[in-house]
Amino acid sequence: MSLTKLTLPSKWVLVSLIAAVTIAVLGFLDVVELRAEEPRRAEIALEMVQSADAVALKLNGETYYNKPPLSTWITAGLMKLTGNYGDTIARLPGAISFLLLGFLWFKISKKYLAKELALLSALGFLSAFNLLFYGAVNTAEIDLLYALIVALQGLSIFHFSNKEKYTAMFVVSYLLCAAGVLTKGLPSFAFQAITLLIWCIAIKKFRLLFSWRHFLGIAVLFAILGSYFYTYNISNNAGDYLANLFDQASQKSVTQEGISGTLNAFFTNPLKLLHIALPWSLGLFFLAKKEVRNKLWNNPFLKFCVLFIGANFILYWISSDVRDRYLYMFLPFICTVSVFCLDEGFSLSKKRIRIAGLICASLIVLGALGHTSVLFIQTDAVLSYPFIFLVGVLVLVSAYVTFKNSSSINFMWTFILGLFLLRLSFNLIALPITQEKINKGKPYREIAKELAVLSNGEPITFLGTHIKLHPDVAMFGVEEKVTIEIPPDIPFQIPYYYFLETGNVLRFTDEGHGSGYYLGYSGHLARKIAGDTLFQMRAFGTADLQLIRVD
Repeated sequence: MSLTKLTLPSKWVLVSLIAAVTIAVLGFLDVVELRAEEPRRAEIALEMVQSADAVALKLNGETYYNKPPLSTWITAGLMKLTGNYGDTIARLPGAISFLLLGFLWFKISKKYLAKELALLSALGFLSAFNLLFYGAVNTAEIDLLYALIVALQGLSIFHFSNKEKYTAMFVVSYLLCAAGVLTKGLPSFAFQAITLLIWCIAIKKFRLLFSWRHFLGIAVLFAILGSYFYTYNISNNAGDYLANLFDQASQKSVTQEGISGTLNAFFTNPLKLLHIALPWSLGLFFLAKKEVRNKLWNNPFLKFCVLFIGANFILYWISSDVRDRYLYMFLPFICTVSVFCLDEGFSLSKKRIRIAGLICASLIVLGALGHTSVLFIQTDAVLSYPFIFLVGVLVLVSAYVTFKNSSSINFMWTFILGLFLLRLSFNLIALPITQEKINKGKPYREIAKELAVLSNGEPITFLGTHIKLHPDVAMFGVEEKVTIEIPPDIPFQIPYYYFLETGNVLRFTDEGHGSGYYLGYSGHLARKIAGDTLFQMRAFGTADLQLIRVD
């Protein structure tokens, strides 16, 4: 067997890969309390269940305008189905989206690539450092679901165009475009328009854009979106909602951030994309070789991947606020191109394989050394030492096998297995210690319990002053003036975990209503109502959040 020829892993390695990544991603969803954007998404979902209103999103009992409803429908549906509102259910849709994208990417890409390359590209996506150790941890955010939708949207355009099923290409891609719009708003329009345009030009089918098939796809898109917003407008103001979605999409444009922010983004955002695709993006260095570029460009699927990344990344290139998770939809495309480049680049030199194999084995060994640091950590966290020991042994075994096979390109299978096992180690050690540190600082689960006790289980009202937003939108030369009112932000772990403790939604009001328990910022409360302060904490490092009782 050629040492420079990538082959499929053995059955035991494949089963180990699947088992390790599945357990790592799905098995530890409730160890760390929800954080970042996660509690906001979970709170909106549980309020949808409680209100029985599946049309207008609510947050603290008030209309929420910033995001469309699809991700909330999924999470709320799981909550309703299981009767469980906890962290595991909140994070489950994102975790499943992550694994499902890897699986579907393999199933589709193997039609256009060698099976072993298709498998490596899918596993490369699942093992990208940023995704594996961050994105696939905080899975209650909507970005993994959105990445799944956008990636499938792009794949549908390539797959059906390759089969010359153009009606299916337009209808399916516009269905997925509608799903994307209902998940994260207007960017999906741009993904659809840019991808269709660039690919129809590439395959010399530009006239398809003016065909009845295309207009059928557009009709499907607007039928879905029109039905939702028509229904929304029956009891709510769809104009305000749409205006805010437009405003959200344009907030980080060059006109808002200025030339300095744009220039900085122009140079740093491509590096950010390469960074979150590590370690696989290192394979792109082989594009310096002409023979690699020629082979890549001669494969239609790889050509599509390159065009999808290059054309659609323009949407993010000059934005000054591109967070890592906003770019996750590009990762399966860039990992596919990268592993192809690695495969071709390694085939030109056995020495390169040996060097890469030794580096990868060393990385796993370093991870194993980090794993052993648990022996020297003083912590009050409850750690499962037998499982930690078992995973540590498995990590060392994967490092040894990677080292042993470092003269063959197939070392990459056990290298990826080592990464999945390190994620298991991360779950067993880092996550409990992280939660213990939270418990010593500002543990929102405990804060919610304290609020429930102090209020004797009675409902607490969130009291404050509405914030007025003016998402002005100009269309066809006409500027629409819109004003919407929203509650002030609070740490959204508080209403979420408060509901889990009491079953009560923390509803917002801008007026005191006599006796009861009120939570709010000290400045707002002092202006609106007088009572006994039962609880006080610092929120966002700038304001005091208080619970008061009014008799």
